[in-house]
Formats: sequence, C-alpha cells, structure tokens
Amino acid sequence: MGGRMVLLGMNDITFRTSEREILYGLSLSIDAGEVHALLGTNGTGKSTLAYLVMGCEGYVPSSGDIVFDGRLREGIHLTTPVHTCFGVVHREGDQRIEIDVALERGSSAYFIAHCLFPRAERVRHVMDARIEVAEGASMGYQERHYHGPHGGIEVIPKTVVRIGRGGRYASDFTLTDGRVGGRSPSTTTWRLERMPWSN
Repeated sequence: MGGRMVLLGMNDITFRTSEREILYGLSLSIDAGEVHALLGTNGTGKSTLAYLVMGCEGYVPSSGDIVFDGRLREGIHLTTPVHTCFGVVHREGDQRIEIDVALERGSSAYFIAHCLFPRAERVRHVMDARIEVAEGASMGYQERHYHGPHGGIEVIPKTVVRIGRGGRYASDFTLTDGRVGGRSPSTTTWRLERMPWSN
C-alpha cells in the first residue's frame, strides 16, 4: 500500500447501550482526500458511528480502536486548541487509542485531551502516540483525566516524540478527580528523540 495515508481508521468497533448492541465488529479505513457516505435504514448505527468518530459526550466505543492521523502542514499556526475527548462510560471495557501527529516545519498547535472514566471498575485505557515536531515547529499537549471513585482504571500510556532543530514540545498530565487505579512507572513509556539534521 505504498504512498497511502490513512487519515481515520477503525478496527473492530463495538458500541452497546444498556438496552442493546448498536455496532459490532465494525472496521473502516478512510484515506486522506477520500470522501465517504454512510447509507442504511433507520436504526442501523449511522448516527452512532458519526458520534463515536466526533467524540460526542456519551459515545465511546465499548471495545475496539479508533486511529486518527493528523498532519499540520508547513507554516500553519492553529490559534485555538484542538480538543479531543476519550473515555469509557461503562464499568468494564478496554480502550486503545493510537495517535499519529506530525507538525511540519514552522507550524504550531496546542492539544487538550479530556479523558473521562466516571464508573470504571475494570477498565484499561491504552494510548500509543507517535509525535513528530519538525524544525522550528511547536506543540503543546495537555491531558486531563477524571476517574470515578472506584480506582478501577489501568492507564497505560506510551509516547514517542521526535523533535527537529529548534522544535519545541511540552506536555502536562492532570488527574482532576477520582482515584488513579493501576498506573505505575513500569506501565508509562516516554521517549524523546532528536530528528537528524544537517549543519
């Protein structure tokens, strides 16, 4: 699949409410530049899928992965923060988030992630992020977590950041409420790399 750039990917997405399962085992891949339309009769999950992709309140996959590949082109400066929201509203479940973000030369952006786990008793939140900050680019990332009173969430973050000459990256994590659960230094991985440049 040379030259292909997947902008949005979904792998084995399941979404259920207390009454019924709306989506089961859905996989979808959308490449950069593609336009897709969802067709189906009432009640087949079209709106639910859109709400999941947009991260609307109350719409978090019961299981499965949603992968977004974001690239900010050279010299572009986002003046307002990019907001994302992740979480699991059920007592049990697994959530895996893969993020690929690249800021090209001289660009800048600030990201705020809100992660909500209000009822977690046995929840795993796995995040695998790959971030590239090119020459002279700047990126800030702030992650705010809300955990319920049970402390039943295991947070497993892994982030690899590559920084070019004169590039800047800053990150901040805040637990605003609730109990941490299973997060320990052995499950947290950060790696900063300098991107190669010529003198």
